[in-house]
Amino acid sequence: MASQGTVSGPAGVKVPEFPADVPVAHISNISHQKILDGDIDEIAKVIKSARDIGFFRVDFRDSEIGKRFLAAKDNMFALAEETFNLPAETKLADSFLKYGDTLLGYKGLGASVVDESGTRDNNEQYWIGCGDIAGNGHSPVAYNEVINSKNAQLQEFIDLGKAVTDQFLGVLAAVLGLGPDDAEFLTKLHSHSNNSGSHVRLLKCPPKPPNSKVSLQPHTDWGTFTVLFNMLGGLQIYMPENLVGAGEEAGWRYVKPEPGMAIFNLGDAFVKWSEGELKSTIHRVVEPPGEQGKFTRYSLAYFVRPDNNVPLKPLGRKALPSDAAKQYPSFKEWALRRAMAGKSDGFKKGDWAKGQGTEDVMSSRARIAV
Repeated sequence: MASQGTVSGPAGVKVPEFPADVPVAHISNISHQKILDGDIDEIAKVIKSARDIGFFRVDFRDSEIGKRFLAAKDNMFALAEETFNLPAETKLADSFLKYGDTLLGYKGLGASVVDESGTRDNNEQYWIGCGDIAGNGHSPVAYNEVINSKNAQLQEFIDLGKAVTDQFLGVLAAVLGLGPDDAEFLTKLHSHSNNSGSHVRLLKCPPKPPNSKVSLQPHTDWGTFTVLFNMLGGLQIYMPENLVGAGEEAGWRYVKPEPGMAIFNLGDAFVKWSEGELKSTIHRVVEPPGEQGKFTRYSLAYFVRPDNNVPLKPLGRKALPSDAAKQYPSFKEWALRRAMAGKSDGFKKGDWAKGQGTEDVMSSRARIAV
């Protein structure tokens, strides 16, 4: 595959540009400044994207807060590289497997599975709790000396991430008929504290041999929003029959990274709150395309998750009086079920199905089309 030119990766490393000859998903680019200005047409693009596919990009180069967010993002990529370069024993000393239902800490290579056969993954991750950094309570996670020395930079990134995503929570709350005075207005359900699963996630995927398995399994995200920054390709979303062009087949499409932009995707919570009107599309991580596949892929994500006790039930105009008699999982129950089913340690037949999220809203085939 031909590539032209290079782009700067973490630590200024030059990596090949995304190739022009691979199939890509066509998702909307949203102006952050226009959202801040309340531009009706731009808000309509967000809502349409949320209803159709649950993915869109946000261009942060046109707003002051966006430019600060991009600068804070660069600090996080530097932190990721420094953290993942620590000795294995240092990282494993903070393994998430030690902390029960906390769902924070370090996840090593192969600690999760990518398919129903139990094939191990090809990525390292560090989950850093927003509440731990803010100091409003602390989980059992110790973190390492590199992370602990960067608390100020982490807090800046978290504060900006919260401000940015709160704006979009407000936009989509309106779809549910919820206003700022409602008890279930979406920003009120997200404290970004240790009473929620909101966190900063650092990811590293080393290069793999050609035609190898996926690095991160097909899945929907558990929570509300994911804000993703990456320089290299590799993220793919599953496009079902109703969203591909004439003459095209359903299947996986790359999401091309764009400079100065973050990829936003909706999680399971939005699907549950909206009874499927808003979408959480299945996605996975594979080898970056073309010459990019020779390079290590670093990613940075800000995961916005509801407070642990928030029920995943219809909200606002979707709620019915009869809902009161039904049982709905709390967010914490939903997240734990999905997380525990995907661990490679002790994985057994049937666990893959136990990790199911809201994939069937878009395509029940996507989770097996690996």
